[in-house]
Amino acid sequence: MELFVGRCSEDAAFAEQVRACAGPSALLVLAQAEGLALDPRELRWAARELRAVCFPWNGLDGDTSYRRDWFERDAKISK
Repeated sequence: MELFVGRCSEDAAFAEQVRACAGPSALLVLAQAEGLALDPRELRWAARELRAVCFPWNGLDGDTSYRRDWFERDAKISK
């Protein structure tokens, strides 16, 4: 998780790719392609604290219901 967050803050192009992910599966595929191992459950748990603009689950206004909906877009990340 630390490598993923660090990469998002240090690499603007990667951060843009992260922001464009429509759902959890796309984000996991992107991370894996970049050699970053992410645990889906850890990602969902950490998302509450990850508020940077590049994280797609924050939506435009940081609404917590948007975060929940973003993670429930597919079955890759379970509660």
